[in-house]
Amino acid sequence: VVNSIVKNLNDRVNDLIVHNKRCSKLDAALLCALDYCGEYTKAEKRIKNLEEQIALYDARLKRMREEIASGASSNVKQALGVANAAQTEAASEAIANCDIMATAVGARILKFIVPNIVAGLRKRWARGGEPLNIIICENLNDANKILEGMLKAQLTEQECKIFDEKVGLVEASIGRMVPVQTDEMKDGEPLRVCVEKYGFLPVDKDAFKGEVPALKNLVPASPFDFYIKRKLFIHNMGHATTAYLGDILGLQYIYESIDVPEVRIIVQNAMLESGLAISKKYGVDLGGIQLHITDLLHRFTNAALKDTCQRVGGDPARKLAPADRMIGSSLLALEQGVTPAYIALGAAAAVRRYINE
Repeated sequence: VVNSIVKNLNDRVNDLIVHNKRCSKLDAALLCALDYCGEYTKAEKRIKNLEEQIALYDARLKRMREEIASGASSNVKQALGVANAAQTEAASEAIANCDIMATAVGARILKFIVPNIVAGLRKRWARGGEPLNIIICENLNDANKILEGMLKAQLTEQECKIFDEKVGLVEASIGRMVPVQTDEMKDGEPLRVCVEKYGFLPVDKDAFKGEVPALKNLVPASPFDFYIKRKLFIHNMGHATTAYLGDILGLQYIYESIDVPEVRIIVQNAMLESGLAISKKYGVDLGGIQLHITDLLHRFTNAALKDTCQRVGGDPARKLAPADRMIGSSLLALEQGVTPAYIALGAAAAVRRYINE
Protein backbone atom coordinates (compact mmCIF):
# COMPACT_ATOMS: atom_id res chain seq x y z
CA VAL A 1 0.00 0.00 0.00
CA VAL A 2 2.83 2.40 0.95
CA ASN A 3 4.66 1.70 -2.33
CA SER A 4 1.47 2.36 -4.24
CA ILE A 5 0.98 5.74 -2.50
CA VAL A 6 4.62 6.72 -3.12
CA LYS A 7 4.35 5.79 -6.81
CA ASN A 8 1.09 7.72 -7.17
CA LEU A 9 2.63 10.78 -5.48
CA ASN A 10 5.76 10.58 -7.67
CA ASP A 11 3.61 10.34 -10.83
CA ARG A 12 1.61 13.40 -9.81
CA VAL A 13 4.76 15.42 -9.01
CA ASN A 14 6.29 14.53 -12.39
CA ASP A 15 3.03 15.37 -14.16
CA LEU A 16 2.96 18.84 -12.58
CA ILE A 17 6.60 19.51 -13.56
CA VAL A 18 6.06 18.35 -17.16
CA HIS A 19 3.00 20.56 -17.65
CA ASN A 20 4.38 23.59 -15.79
CA LYS A 21 8.04 24.33 -16.58
CA ARG A 22 8.28 27.01 -13.82
CA CYS A 23 7.24 24.54 -11.15
CA SER A 24 10.12 23.03 -9.16
CA LYS A 25 10.05 19.60 -7.56
CA LEU A 26 9.56 21.21 -4.15
CA ASP A 27 6.64 23.32 -5.44
CA ALA A 28 5.08 20.25 -7.04
CA ALA A 29 5.51 18.20 -3.85
CA LEU A 30 3.87 20.97 -1.79
CA LEU A 31 0.94 21.22 -4.21
CA CYS A 32 0.42 17.45 -4.12
CA ALA A 33 0.60 17.51 -0.31
CA LEU A 34 -2.08 20.22 -0.19
CA ASP A 35 -4.18 18.23 -2.64
CA TYR A 36 -3.90 15.10 -0.48
CA CYS A 37 -4.87 17.14 2.60
CA GLY A 38 -7.98 18.31 0.78
CA GLU A 39 -8.88 14.75 -0.21
CA TYR A 40 -8.26 13.55 3.34
CA THR A 41 -10.59 16.24 4.73
CA LYS A 42 -13.30 15.27 2.25
CA ALA A 43 -12.86 11.59 3.15
CA GLU A 44 -13.19 12.44 6.84
CA LYS A 45 -16.47 14.24 6.12
CA ARG A 46 -17.77 11.26 4.14
CA ILE A 47 -16.85 8.90 6.98
CA LYS A 48 -18.58 11.19 9.49
CA ASN A 49 -21.72 11.22 7.34
CA LEU A 50 -21.67 7.41 7.09
CA GLU A 51 -21.23 7.13 10.88
CA GLU A 52 -24.21 9.44 11.39
CA GLN A 53 -26.32 7.34 9.00
CA ILE A 54 -25.31 4.12 10.78
CA ALA A 55 -26.20 5.70 14.15
CA LEU A 56 -29.56 6.69 12.67
CA TYR A 57 -30.16 3.12 11.46
CA ASP A 58 -29.30 1.78 14.92
CA ALA A 59 -31.61 4.28 16.67
CA ARG A 60 -34.53 3.44 14.39
CA LEU A 61 -33.98 -0.32 14.72
CA LYS A 62 -33.79 0.05 18.52
CA ARG A 63 -37.05 2.00 18.52
CA MET A 64 -38.74 -0.62 16.30
CA ARG A 65 -37.58 -3.42 18.61
CA GLU A 66 -38.90 -1.51 21.65
CA GLU A 67 -42.28 -1.04 19.94
CA ILE A 68 -42.45 -4.75 19.11
CA ALA A 69 -41.43 -5.72 22.68
CA SER A 70 -44.07 -3.43 24.20
CA GLY A 71 -46.79 -4.89 21.97
CA ALA A 72 -47.52 -1.58 20.22
CA SER A 73 -49.66 -3.42 17.66
CA SER A 74 -52.68 -5.36 18.85
CA ASN A 75 -52.55 -7.65 15.81
CA VAL A 76 -48.92 -8.12 14.77
CA LYS A 77 -46.70 -9.25 17.63
CA GLN A 78 -43.48 -9.48 15.63
CA ALA A 79 -42.55 -8.64 12.07
CA LEU A 80 -39.32 -9.86 10.50
CA GLY A 81 -37.92 -8.85 7.14
CA VAL A 82 -35.07 -10.66 5.41
CA ALA A 83 -33.96 -8.40 2.59
CA ASN A 84 -31.03 -10.31 1.11
CA ALA A 85 -31.80 -13.39 -0.98
CA ALA A 86 -28.35 -14.74 -0.04
CA GLN A 87 -29.39 -15.00 3.65
CA THR A 88 -30.75 -18.51 3.16
CA GLU A 89 -30.34 -19.62 6.78
CA ALA A 90 -32.00 -16.51 8.27
CA ALA A 91 -34.78 -16.53 5.69
CA SER A 92 -35.53 -20.25 5.98
CA GLU A 93 -35.64 -20.05 9.80
CA ALA A 94 -38.05 -17.11 9.62
CA ILE A 95 -40.31 -18.99 7.19
CA ALA A 96 -40.18 -22.15 9.30
CA ASN A 97 -41.39 -20.32 12.42
CA CYS A 98 -43.65 -17.46 11.24
CA ASP A 99 -47.45 -17.24 11.47
CA ILE A 100 -47.89 -15.63 8.06
CA MET A 101 -45.56 -14.57 5.25
CA ALA A 102 -45.64 -12.04 2.42
CA THR A 103 -43.53 -11.30 -0.64
CA ALA A 104 -42.97 -7.79 -2.04
CA VAL A 105 -39.86 -8.01 -4.20
CA GLY A 106 -41.07 -7.28 -7.73
CA ALA A 107 -42.17 -9.60 -10.51
CA ARG A 108 -38.68 -10.04 -11.99
CA ILE A 109 -37.04 -10.79 -8.61
CA LEU A 110 -39.53 -13.39 -7.39
CA LYS A 111 -37.54 -16.32 -8.82
CA PHE A 112 -34.48 -15.38 -6.75
CA ILE A 113 -36.26 -15.86 -3.39
CA VAL A 114 -37.80 -19.22 -4.32
CA PRO A 115 -34.84 -21.31 -2.96
CA ASN A 116 -35.19 -19.59 0.42
CA ILE A 117 -38.94 -20.26 0.53
CA VAL A 118 -38.39 -23.92 -0.37
CA ALA A 119 -35.72 -24.28 2.35
CA GLY A 120 -38.05 -22.68 4.89
CA LEU A 121 -41.00 -24.89 3.94
CA ARG A 122 -38.89 -28.04 4.29
CA LYS A 123 -37.79 -26.99 7.79
CA ARG A 124 -41.38 -26.13 8.71
CA TRP A 125 -42.71 -29.48 7.53
CA ALA A 126 -39.89 -31.40 9.25
CA ARG A 127 -40.87 -29.73 12.54
CA GLY A 128 -44.55 -30.47 12.05
CA GLY A 129 -45.41 -26.81 11.64
CA GLU A 130 -48.84 -25.34 11.01
CA PRO A 131 -50.07 -24.49 7.48
CA LEU A 132 -48.46 -21.34 6.04
CA ASN A 133 -50.23 -18.64 4.06
CA ILE A 134 -48.04 -16.55 1.75
CA ILE A 135 -49.56 -13.22 0.70
CA ILE A 136 -48.14 -12.37 -2.73
CA CYS A 137 -47.81 -8.59 -2.94
CA GLU A 138 -46.60 -8.37 -6.52
CA ASN A 139 -48.00 -6.52 -9.55
CA LEU A 140 -48.14 -9.77 -11.49
CA ASN A 141 -51.08 -11.37 -13.25
CA ASP A 142 -51.73 -14.93 -11.98
CA ALA A 143 -49.04 -14.41 -9.34
CA ASN A 144 -50.24 -17.42 -7.32
CA LYS A 145 -49.95 -19.80 -10.28
CA ILE A 146 -46.54 -18.43 -11.29
CA LEU A 147 -45.12 -18.72 -7.75
CA GLU A 148 -46.64 -22.19 -7.35
CA GLY A 149 -44.89 -23.34 -10.54
CA MET A 150 -41.55 -21.92 -9.39
CA LEU A 151 -41.82 -23.58 -5.96
CA LYS A 152 -43.01 -26.99 -7.16
CA ALA A 153 -40.19 -27.11 -9.71
CA GLN A 154 -37.82 -27.45 -6.72
CA LEU A 155 -39.96 -29.85 -4.66
CA THR A 156 -40.25 -33.63 -4.86
CA GLU A 157 -43.52 -35.31 -5.83
CA GLN A 158 -44.24 -36.13 -2.16
CA GLU A 159 -43.40 -32.57 -1.09
CA CYS A 160 -45.79 -31.21 -3.73
CA LYS A 161 -48.63 -33.15 -2.05
CA ILE A 162 -47.73 -31.65 1.33
CA PHE A 163 -47.52 -28.23 -0.34
CA ASP A 164 -51.08 -28.54 -1.67
CA GLU A 165 -52.34 -29.39 1.82
CA LYS A 166 -50.35 -26.91 3.89
CA VAL A 167 -49.47 -23.83 1.82
CA GLY A 168 -51.89 -21.09 0.81
CA LEU A 169 -50.73 -18.83 -2.01
CA VAL A 170 -52.83 -15.71 -1.48
CA GLU A 171 -52.98 -13.11 -4.22
CA ALA A 172 -53.23 -9.46 -3.16
CA SER A 173 -54.37 -6.38 -5.02
CA ILE A 174 -51.77 -3.69 -4.31
CA GLY A 175 -53.48 -0.31 -4.49
CA ARG A 176 -51.16 1.98 -2.49
CA MET A 177 -48.86 4.10 -4.66
CA VAL A 178 -45.21 4.28 -3.57
CA PRO A 179 -42.89 6.43 -5.71
CA VAL A 180 -39.10 6.26 -5.92
CA GLN A 181 -37.89 7.83 -2.68
CA THR A 182 -36.09 11.15 -3.23
CA ASP A 183 -33.60 12.71 -0.80
CA GLU A 184 -36.28 15.25 0.06
CA MET A 185 -38.71 12.46 0.99
CA LYS A 186 -36.08 10.69 3.11
CA ASP A 187 -35.41 13.99 4.94
CA GLY A 188 -32.13 12.71 6.37
CA GLU A 189 -33.57 9.31 7.36
CA PRO A 190 -32.49 6.60 4.88
CA LEU A 191 -35.17 4.16 6.10
CA ARG A 192 -38.02 6.66 5.72
CA VAL A 193 -40.58 5.70 3.06
CA CYS A 194 -43.26 8.12 1.86
CA VAL A 195 -46.51 6.66 0.52
CA GLU A 196 -50.00 7.89 -0.17
CA LYS A 197 -52.62 7.71 2.58
CA TYR A 198 -54.60 4.86 0.96
CA GLY A 199 -54.03 1.77 3.07
CA PHE A 200 -56.25 -1.23 2.24
CA LEU A 201 -55.08 -4.65 1.04
CA PRO A 202 -57.71 -6.81 -0.69
CA VAL A 203 -56.66 -10.48 -0.66
CA ASP A 204 -58.06 -13.74 -2.04
CA LYS A 205 -60.23 -15.09 0.78
CA ASP A 206 -60.62 -18.52 -0.84
CA ALA A 207 -56.85 -19.12 -1.08
CA PHE A 208 -56.16 -19.20 2.68
CA LYS A 209 -55.36 -22.48 4.39
CA GLY A 210 -57.16 -22.49 7.72
CA GLU A 211 -58.47 -19.34 9.37
CA VAL A 212 -58.14 -15.97 7.67
CA PRO A 213 -56.01 -13.75 9.98
CA ALA A 214 -57.71 -10.69 11.48
CA LEU A 215 -55.21 -8.06 10.38
CA LYS A 216 -56.04 -4.35 10.24
CA ASN A 217 -57.00 -3.13 6.71
CA LEU A 218 -56.69 -6.65 5.27
CA VAL A 219 -59.77 -7.11 3.07
CA PRO A 220 -60.50 -10.80 2.29
CA ALA A 221 -62.68 -10.95 -0.84
CA SER A 222 -64.35 -13.62 -2.98
CA PRO A 223 -64.36 -14.07 -5.94
CA PHE A 224 -60.99 -12.35 -6.04
CA ASP A 225 -60.42 -12.29 -9.80
CA PHE A 226 -62.65 -9.19 -9.94
CA TYR A 227 -60.22 -7.26 -7.70
CA ILE A 228 -57.20 -8.45 -9.68
CA LYS A 229 -58.70 -7.33 -12.98
CA ARG A 230 -59.96 -4.05 -11.49
CA LYS A 231 -56.47 -3.24 -10.24
CA LEU A 232 -54.68 -4.24 -13.45
CA PHE A 233 -57.14 -3.06 -16.08
CA ILE A 234 -58.39 0.13 -14.38
CA HIS A 235 -55.78 1.37 -11.89
CA ASN A 236 -52.59 0.15 -13.59
CA MET A 237 -53.86 0.83 -17.11
CA GLY A 238 -55.01 4.35 -16.22
CA HIS A 239 -51.78 5.11 -14.37
CA ALA A 240 -49.65 3.89 -17.29
CA THR A 241 -51.73 5.82 -19.82
CA THR A 242 -51.20 8.98 -17.78
CA ALA A 243 -47.43 8.31 -17.84
CA TYR A 244 -47.20 7.60 -21.59
CA LEU A 245 -49.26 10.67 -22.54
CA GLY A 246 -47.09 12.72 -20.16
CA ASP A 247 -44.04 11.43 -22.06
CA ILE A 248 -45.44 12.81 -25.32
CA LEU A 249 -45.98 16.21 -23.69
CA GLY A 250 -42.48 16.22 -22.16
CA LEU A 251 -43.82 16.24 -18.58
CA GLN A 252 -41.87 14.78 -15.67
CA TYR A 253 -44.52 14.01 -13.07
CA ILE A 254 -47.80 12.07 -13.07
CA TYR A 255 -49.66 14.93 -11.37
CA GLU A 256 -48.53 17.30 -14.14
CA SER A 257 -49.81 14.94 -16.82
CA ILE A 258 -53.23 14.28 -15.25
CA ASP A 259 -53.70 18.04 -14.74
CA VAL A 260 -53.74 18.51 -18.53
CA PRO A 261 -57.48 18.51 -19.46
CA GLU A 262 -56.98 16.50 -22.66
CA VAL A 263 -54.95 13.85 -20.84
CA ARG A 264 -57.52 13.59 -18.06
CA ILE A 265 -60.35 13.09 -20.59
CA ILE A 266 -58.44 10.29 -22.37
CA VAL A 267 -57.42 8.57 -19.11
CA GLN A 268 -60.88 8.85 -17.55
CA ASN A 269 -62.62 7.44 -20.63
CA ALA A 270 -60.07 4.63 -20.98
CA MET A 271 -60.73 3.65 -17.37
CA LEU A 272 -64.49 3.83 -17.96
CA GLU A 273 -64.20 1.56 -21.01
CA SER A 274 -62.33 -0.99 -18.92
CA GLY A 275 -64.71 -0.49 -15.99
CA LEU A 276 -67.74 -1.17 -18.18
CA ALA A 277 -66.15 -4.38 -19.49
CA ILE A 278 -65.32 -5.55 -15.95
CA SER A 279 -68.84 -4.69 -14.75
CA LYS A 280 -70.32 -6.83 -17.53
CA LYS A 281 -67.95 -9.78 -17.00
CA TYR A 282 -68.35 -10.05 -13.21
CA GLY A 283 -71.90 -8.71 -12.81
CA VAL A 284 -70.69 -5.92 -10.53
CA ASP A 285 -72.57 -2.62 -10.23
CA LEU A 286 -71.03 -0.01 -12.53
CA GLY A 287 -71.77 2.76 -10.03
CA GLY A 288 -69.23 1.42 -7.54
CA ILE A 289 -66.61 1.09 -10.27
CA GLN A 290 -67.23 4.70 -11.37
CA LEU A 291 -66.68 5.91 -7.79
CA HIS A 292 -63.44 3.90 -7.71
CA ILE A 293 -62.29 5.60 -10.95
CA THR A 294 -63.12 9.04 -9.54
CA ASP A 295 -61.05 8.25 -6.44
CA LEU A 296 -58.11 7.04 -8.56
CA LEU A 297 -58.11 10.16 -10.73
CA HIS A 298 -57.98 12.28 -7.60
CA ARG A 299 -55.09 10.20 -6.22
CA PHE A 300 -53.16 10.64 -9.48
CA THR A 301 -53.15 14.42 -8.80
CA ASN A 302 -51.17 13.97 -5.56
CA ALA A 303 -48.19 16.28 -6.16
CA ALA A 304 -46.61 15.37 -2.82
CA LEU A 305 -45.84 11.85 -4.15
CA LYS A 306 -43.70 13.29 -6.98
CA ASP A 307 -44.26 10.07 -8.91
CA THR A 308 -42.62 10.31 -12.32
CA CYS A 309 -43.88 9.37 -15.78
CA GLN A 310 -40.54 7.60 -16.25
CA ARG A 311 -41.14 5.23 -13.31
CA VAL A 312 -44.85 4.58 -13.85
CA GLY A 313 -44.35 3.92 -17.57
CA GLY A 314 -41.23 1.80 -17.09
CA ASP A 315 -40.86 -1.62 -18.73
CA PRO A 316 -43.35 -0.91 -21.58
CA ALA A 317 -42.68 -4.31 -23.19
CA ARG A 318 -44.15 -6.11 -20.15
CA LYS A 319 -47.05 -3.66 -19.92
CA LEU A 320 -47.89 -4.29 -23.57
CA ALA A 321 -48.03 -8.08 -23.07
CA PRO A 322 -51.32 -9.77 -24.18
CA ALA A 323 -52.54 -10.34 -20.60
CA ASP A 324 -51.17 -7.13 -19.06
CA ARG A 325 -52.76 -3.71 -18.52
CA MET A 326 -52.77 -2.12 -21.97
CA ILE A 327 -53.59 -5.02 -24.31
CA GLY A 328 -55.32 -7.19 -21.71
CA SER A 329 -57.86 -4.45 -20.93
CA SER A 330 -58.47 -3.94 -24.66
CA LEU A 331 -59.10 -7.67 -25.21
CA LEU A 332 -61.49 -7.84 -22.25
CA ALA A 333 -63.38 -4.80 -23.59
CA LEU A 334 -63.75 -6.40 -27.04
CA GLU A 335 -64.84 -9.67 -25.43
CA GLN A 336 -67.62 -7.80 -23.58
CA GLY A 337 -68.74 -5.77 -26.60
CA VAL A 338 -67.06 -2.51 -25.54
CA THR A 339 -64.98 -0.55 -28.08
CA PRO A 340 -61.60 0.27 -26.43
CA ALA A 341 -61.05 3.53 -28.35
CA TYR A 342 -59.42 5.46 -25.50
CA ILE A 343 -57.49 2.45 -24.21
CA ALA A 344 -56.03 2.15 -27.72
CA LEU A 345 -54.70 5.72 -27.46
CA GLY A 346 -52.84 4.78 -24.28
CA ALA A 347 -51.52 1.60 -25.90
CA ALA A 348 -50.27 3.59 -28.90
CA ALA A 349 -48.45 5.98 -26.54
CA ALA A 350 -46.93 2.93 -24.81
CA VAL A 351 -45.69 1.58 -28.15
CA ARG A 352 -44.09 4.99 -28.82
CA ARG A 353 -42.23 4.76 -25.49
CA TYR A 354 -41.15 1.20 -26.28
CA ILE A 355 -39.77 2.18 -29.70
CA ASN A 356 -37.93 5.21 -28.25
CA GLU A 357 -36.31 3.06 -25.59
